[in-house]
Amino acid sequence: MEPEPNEEIVLTGDDLVVEYAARLVDAMKDRPEIPSHLSSRLDQFIHYKVWSVSTLPAHLTRLDERLAHRVADMRERKFKLFLSKSSHTAHNPDARTDFQRAEALKKQHLDNLSDR
Repeated sequence: MEPEPNEEIVLTGDDLVVEYAARLVDAMKDRPEIPSHLSSRLDQFIHYKVWSVSTLPAHLTRLDERLAHRVADMRERKFKLFLSKSSHTAHNPDARTDFQRAEALKKQHLDNLSDR
């Protein structure tokens, strides 16, 4: 996927946190046992005060499931921010498509910056 002419790709701190957390979820699926100090830090992130309006569903018992839920929350927040900065409304089917395209372009950049 190529950006349109004159289209800027802006990576934010939120983009980096979402990417990092998503990579952690993927890594945790392959390695269910993680050191307790890392587990504690991830749990602190999952329960950080910014999430106070969004409770975790009770059926999410594993750490990777709870973290994946927070990644989904962050992505939905990014979509709402996208809507507020664009001329789209949430009910416009093009809004989600345009958002996903912008996110795919960012993902390409992030993948190029990593050692994957």
